[in-house]
Amino acid sequence: MFKTYASDCAGSRVSYCKEKFTMIDNDKMVREVEIIEGGYLDFGFTLYRIRIEVNENPNDETGSSCVVKMTIEFKVKEEAADNASLATIEPFVVLMKFANEHLLSST
Repeated sequence: MFKTYASDCAGSRVSYCKEKFTMIDNDKMVREVEIIEGGYLDFGFTLYRIRIEVNENPNDETGSSCVVKMTIEFKVKEEAADNASLATIEPFVVLMKFANEHLLSST
């Protein structure tokens, strides 16, 4: 499965990004996606893979919440080593906070 994103954000340095799901395990609630074109590869990365795991929250007896673990695996060319700081989960944290607020207000 492939996904392609075109950037429509003013000032964005990323013109597009093509991703490939390399693993989908619905039973374990794990997804891995790897950028195969554009995006971080345009900034000297040779590998950019995101792994998302969703687990039950062991501290929630109601079963109404979960724990999300995100891992970013990347390799960057030596001449682009300064760009390694671009590999961050911060955009995903913002997205998860937004989703959380939306879900809580929808109930």
